[in-house]
Amino acid sequence: AKVEEAPPNKAAGKSDAEITRMILTAMVQSDMGSAFNHKNIKITTVNGHVTLTGRVKNEKHKNMVNDAAVSVVGPAYVDNQIEAAK
Repeated sequence: AKVEEAPPNKAAGKSDAEITRMILTAMVQSDMGSAFNHKNIKITTVNGHVTLTGRVKNEKHKNMVNDAAVSVVGPAYVDNQIEAAK
C-alpha cells in the first residue's frame, strides 16, 4: 500500500500550526469546554501528524479529544497518548 505524505481531508495543505488550531476549534465546537479543562491537553502537530498528550477525567473525554483530532486529519495521523484517570 502506498503511504500518503500529507494528511487527507481538512488538513491538506495546512501548516502544523493551522492544524493544531483546527483541532482546538473542533474540541470547543463539540462542547468539550464545558466537560473539562482542555488546557490539560497538549496537541503537537509535526508534518501533519498529530500527537495528543495530557490527562483527562475519563475515557469519554479521551475519546472526545481523539474524535476532534480525527475529524481534522483522519485516524491514520493521530497518536492519542492521553491518560484517562478512570
